[in-house]
Amino acid sequence: MRGLIASLSANVCVAVTVVALAMSAHGQAAEEIPGAKLIVATRLTQRNKREVKGSVVPPVRVPKPERVCRGCGKTVQRDSIHCGECEADIRTNRLVEVARAGRMAGHTPEAIAKEAATHRKHAQARAAWDSTMDFLHRDIEEEYERWKNIVGLDDPYQSDDTLGLHDLLTAHFLIIDYFAEKKYAFGGVGPRNLDLLHSSLSRQFTGYGGAKKWNGIFENCATLMFGLIMNHPFHDANKRTALLAVLSLLHRKKHIITLQQKKLDSLVVAIAANELQSYFGRETR
Repeated sequence: MRGLIASLSANVCVAVTVVALAMSAHGQAAEEIPGAKLIVATRLTQRNKREVKGSVVPPVRVPKPERVCRGCGKTVQRDSIHCGECEADIRTNRLVEVARAGRMAGHTPEAIAKEAATHRKHAQARAAWDSTMDFLHRDIEEEYERWKNIVGLDDPYQSDDTLGLHDLLTAHFLIIDYFAEKKYAFGGVGPRNLDLLHSSLSRQFTGYGGAKKWNGIFENCATLMFGLIMNHPFHDANKRTALLAVLSLLHRKKHIITLQQKKLDSLVVAIAANELQSYFGRETR
């Protein structure tokens, strides 16, 4: 061991001499360089010295690299690869691509034939449907009639392109009647607050100076569903009532939803939890 150390020391001396001669050959000594330090390359680092002497070598804490956005370079959380702005742009572009692919897929001969078959099936169902409203539970029917009398015959929201008070009451009590037959428990039946119900329905007519904020049947359905779910005008079954009411309006305008029931359920839950962005992000993956 002593021989090894002596050999290394000799090598260091030789290296120092060579460096000094080289610098003097260029007419400049090491000490003449402002702020210069003479460091000779060697494997005998402090860690190796301690290992040679048999002392404890302290562990080296390696700093974790900072996680940055792959798009713009901003600092992001450990579980993210993009910042909020870049993520929004990526999801928007992804939605556009998915929509484009969906339009192309919807114009294939197979898709057109399937859509025609679906329209025929629904047309047959509409022709065979009995429009009379029969309740399975007498007490629920009586409560429905009581609320019809409370709101009265005057319905300022009812039109061919919008839903009114009686439409929502019908949808709500049909939902209650159906799930009561399935032995589901409810936190209450009927409207919790009529003002909140009016507020939800009035969203269909939001505008200024004669210009409506929401144009078209789809935007109207979207704002109505959002208002019913977030205002919570009924004691219970607000999400189910909102979904049934919107589907009935779309059906009235000859639009048939082909989305799976699980995805519709996930949609209304995402609206209630204010997680629509996450919902569309999942659906486009």
